Formats: sequence, structure tokens, C-alpha cells
Amino acid sequence: MTVKAAAFHEYNQAAVIDKLLTGMPDVVRAMAEPLSKVDRITIVSTGDGHAAGANKIVADVAQMIAQVPALFETLAGVKVGDLFARVPAIRAAAAQETPPPEKPQS
Repeated sequence: MTVKAAAFHEYNQAAVIDKLLTGMPDVVRAMAEPLSKVDRITIVSTGDGHAAGANKIVADVAQMIAQVPALFETLAGVKVGDLFARVPAIRAAAAQETPPPEKPQS
């Protein structure tokens, strides 16, 4: 554990991002796993035009999965974007993609 802690300290924010990104598939899998245990779903629609059926279930799962970064931010107290901004290579790449601000004309 000491060697692992030293390695994470050396890699700093990049190590946190690595763990975050490599752990996300497990989180998403755990969120979707209960659906794999469902044998049959009966859907009753009132015909009011609101989405119903399998597409609604898939949309709900996708919405839950999209909230994983926010869940991480809440639990860790660190914004995912801030983590990425602290990694020099990512910061440099983002700076290259961002056009410089326009200078006001005098």
C-alpha cells in the first residue's frame, strides 16, 4: 500500500483521473445490472403522447449513467473538469484548441 500510495502521489491528478475513468465502466455496469434480472415488463400506456415502453426505460438508464460524473463530484468534492485541467498535457491540448481572445479595436 505504501508503494501504491507513493506512485499515486507521484502521478498526482493523473492517477485520480486514471482511477476515475477506469472505474466508470464498473459504476455504469452496476447501475444497469438490475435490468438484466428483469424477466418481463408490462407497460400500460394512457395514450397521452408521453414516451412509454422500452425506449422510456432505456432513456431513464441513460439519464442515470449521464449523472455519474456529478455523482463522483458530489462524493469526492472535486469537479471532474478541474481534475482534467490540472493535468499538464490535457491543459496544453485544451489551450491549443481554444482560440485566443480577440483584441478590441481602437
